[in-house]
Amino acid sequence: MSSTAYIKAALAGAELLPSTLANLHVWLDAGLPAWATDSIYELVSGAHWGELNDRFYRDLEFGTGGMRGRTIGRVSASAEQGVVGPMGTPEHAAIGSNILNDYTLVRATIGLFRHTAAYLAAKGDSRPPALVIAHDVRHFSKHFSQLAASAWSKLGGQAYVFDGPRSTPQLSFTVRHLGANCGVVITASHNPPH
Repeated sequence: MSSTAYIKAALAGAELLPSTLANLHVWLDAGLPAWATDSIYELVSGAHWGELNDRFYRDLEFGTGGMRGRTIGRVSASAEQGVVGPMGTPEHAAIGSNILNDYTLVRATIGLFRHTAAYLAAKGDSRPPALVIAHDVRHFSKHFSQLAASAWSKLGGQAYVFDGPRSTPQLSFTVRHLGANCGVVITASHNPPH
């Protein structure tokens, strides 16, 4: 029995919210890399139903100031830990639809690109959408900024990324200075999402 088949069978009797179960099935059917499937397998095998509910009960959403969510689970799977970085950063952000990770970040980048491109098209502006991205020194910030820039560029836009950590005011200035259409800062918030 494959890992995915085992997980789906184990989920049938689990203490999970219906939305969690639905999201888990979507993610498992998406052809995840081995480390991601292994992470879910480990959480299911350990009966970490509360953790799975936290990670998958909904899709991470935009709020007033952007997207906010955990990058590291309360229960961290060994496959997510991988080769731990010098500052204690796991190799991978936690897997989950309600977690800020590579998948939810790319999904948000695609949404922002489509919105920006539609806005420009409605104005008759044929320039490719331009995005400035800043990051800080926290877990995954630099990686996420590079990933967002890569996704934006592959979609046909122009992405500008600072060569090191920058503050939000510097991002705001640079968006205007370069004539970019939008800016994103990838940082940890001092406020909870609610």
